[in-house]
Amino acid sequence: MNNKIDTTKIRMLICGSIKIKTLNSQVIQYLNQFMRDNVLIVLGDAPGVDALIQSYLAQHKYKRVEIFTASETKRTRFNLGNWRTIVVEGDYTSRDKVMCDRATHGLAIWNGQSKGTKRNIDHLRKQRKQIEVIRLKPKSSKPSK
Repeated sequence: MNNKIDTTKIRMLICGSIKIKTLNSQVIQYLNQFMRDNVLIVLGDAPGVDALIQSYLAQHKYKRVEIFTASETKRTRFNLGNWRTIVVEGDYTSRDKVMCDRATHGLAIWNGQSKGTKRNIDHLRKQRKQIEVIRLKPKSSKPSK
């Protein structure tokens, strides 16, 4: 019997702080693995981690990405790869909840301060979804101690 997971069915929410300005090698390794495994990436449209992840995926011409935005902004802030955009009615807290519900797994890049990222981590854990948390310092690519 083959126990191999069909990675194409994984919907990976990647979230993080708007204050983080660079990605470290650990995050890049995850992104490269997700692309190799053809995982669907679920992302927001905010500056910081969302835009950094989008930039990396767009540079690599990765297609399996969904961008979520909140209707209150009247526009998508970042969609660097011209991927499918899903507009969620309401504010960014509503958008984040829908992204967590859509995801099967999560990767959070957290500075230890962002309330939105913490809320997403808690929401995914409450739903018993597998989540990896990478702690980074703001404006740094170095892991927090």
